[in-house]
Amino acid sequence: MRWMHAFGFEGPHRVNFERMERERPSLVQLWQAQHTVQGAGTWKTLLDQISEMWYTPLGYTEADLRGCMGPILIALGDRDDAIPVEEATYMYRLMPNAELAITPNAQHFFPDTNHPFFAQMLDFLLRHRAQPAA
Repeated sequence: MRWMHAFGFEGPHRVNFERMERERPSLVQLWQAQHTVQGAGTWKTLLDQISEMWYTPLGYTEADLRGCMGPILIALGDRDDAIPVEEATYMYRLMPNAELAITPNAQHFFPDTNHPFFAQMLDFLLRHRAQPAA
């Protein structure tokens, strides 16, 4: 949760936009550029909704995770500030058909689509795509 506070997420529906704009202007510019579908303030609506998601526990039990039968890719960077590698490993071990992809020297956000993470995702998707009916 420390990293969320550092970014200005102070709780569900409590986002300190002034702090974000002051301390992380390049990230704010990125969010503004990527989220303008419904107007200039769309990025703020999105971050407000994300704050609720991040601060609301999902409540999945170990039994829930063991019941996930489809192919699942749990992927993150080994330098991810948001999700500890240990948490991903824990989930991976509970899900019978999960695969674990930990990208070296990668954080939570990847700067471009040439990152090795995207090759891992593509490999997973191609191996598990639905085959056309004969």
